[in-house]
Amino acid sequence: MRKYFMELFAMGFVDSEGNLVEENVLRDAQRTAALTAKIMKEKMDNTWEMESHLNRIFCAWLIYSDTNFSRSITYVIGREAACVEEHLWMVGEALDDDEFSDYLSEYLMALIVEVANATRDQIIDNFMRFMTGGSEDGAGDM
Repeated sequence: MRKYFMELFAMGFVDSEGNLVEENVLRDAQRTAALTAKIMKEKMDNTWEMESHLNRIFCAWLIYSDTNFSRSITYVIGREAACVEEHLWMVGEALDDDEFSDYLSEYLMALIVEVANATRDQIIDNFMRFMTGGSEDGAGDM
């Protein structure tokens, strides 16, 4: 029996027999990455800054253990990400070491995709603004 069976069962991470439900765990990692990217978009002015913070997150992941990594998110992104940090810490406490390592890998891959999508959207937005003569609403003099 798992140490935090009831908590994991309530989150949908395990079934009634205590077996890990991988797709729910991976889905949660993707949702957590989407929330992290949303916080980064709201806090940071441009995609370069988001990419810079993503690099810092990767450095923290490489340097720290999985449990310490979850505690570094607020330090890297800011106080706005405290909810993400607490969620990662709680998941890390509830899952086994190997399972949490897989969770973090999925979280980081999904975060890369989210930041790449934000960068792509910013490039498209800048291009459209350029093509319309720099006007915000798209009603340029072209």
